[in-house]
Amino acid sequence: MPTQRRLIERTAALLIAALMGVAPALAEPEGPPPDNRWTLSGVLENDLFAGTDRHYTNGVLMSALSPQDETLGLPPDWWRVLPGHNAAAKRRIGMHLGQSMFTPDPITVAAPLPNDRPYAAWLHGGISLVSESRRELRQLSLDLGVVGPVAMGEEAQSFVHDVIGSDEPQGWDNQLGNEPTLTLSYDHRWQNVLQLRPEAGGLGIDMMPHVSAALGNALTYAGAGATFRFGDDLPNDFGPLSIRPGSMGSALYRPQGGFSWYLFAGAEARAVARNIFLDGNSFQDSPSVSKKPLVGDLTLGASVAYDSVRLTYSYVMRSKEFDGQGAVDKFASLTLTLKF
Repeated sequence: MPTQRRLIERTAALLIAALMGVAPALAEPEGPPPDNRWTLSGVLENDLFAGTDRHYTNGVLMSALSPQDETLGLPPDWWRVLPGHNAAAKRRIGMHLGQSMFTPDPITVAAPLPNDRPYAAWLHGGISLVSESRRELRQLSLDLGVVGPVAMGEEAQSFVHDVIGSDEPQGWDNQLGNEPTLTLSYDHRWQNVLQLRPEAGGLGIDMMPHVSAALGNALTYAGAGATFRFGDDLPNDFGPLSIRPGSMGSALYRPQGGFSWYLFAGAEARAVARNIFLDGNSFQDSPSVSKKPLVGDLTLGASVAYDSVRLTYSYVMRSKEFDGQGAVDKFASLTLTLKF
């Protein structure tokens, strides 16, 4: 009984200290060690993983993140555009290349479906300025891309469906027209907020709030959310990488050696002013639907890592994005991260 009582008292004291923003001495990390390796990540998001085949149907993203203070020749003054960046923060360069595809439901109808979201594909890539301090990550990204047939959505989906023996999509003749896209986006994430870690480097619980925003002819929105995590070595990263719309997350990962893991649950709300995949082309007539101004995501997942390799699984439920949408959308993603 005395042992159980001491355990209860210590747990209560840690929880009260965390809620008051006062971290116990054992829960305070000494700061991240140097990270002098590149980080390569691949993300695959697909609705088939969740048992559906509609709307946001597939997304792939390849990302490379430089070692700390490797700026590829860019002057340090560039990072001053990041709010709150200071000389002590670690500077990095991020690069990404991806493709996303959107379809109506069903995909076996060749005729236009005016009350459902249009066919659309987005091929895009960009560069990011990343600033990492002790418990914060700031990221400003410039993304260039193209929407329309040149984004090769029809070819990609037809190839995959042929390989897996799924229905052949019939309506790509009704997709959005070709249009170049330019998107400027910002993400800010906080780590170890409301942390509860009885032993530094051991099992713990934390919350990671974030804000995100994008401005461009493809996507314009502002969002905020938070992720709760439970597991081992939580300071190793800032959560999983994901594909827009929404927060892009982070490719940052610091191997600690050996095996580590955590479970997570998160939510994000976005106020959407522009979504080309619902609103249609900017400068020409095209299929479109009436979008909803507020969209929310709920995410559940798990991340496991061993030395220089991390694998993350996420299951996402996205609220209805346009008037007349029959049900919420569901998709899942796999993210593989390697350090080299």
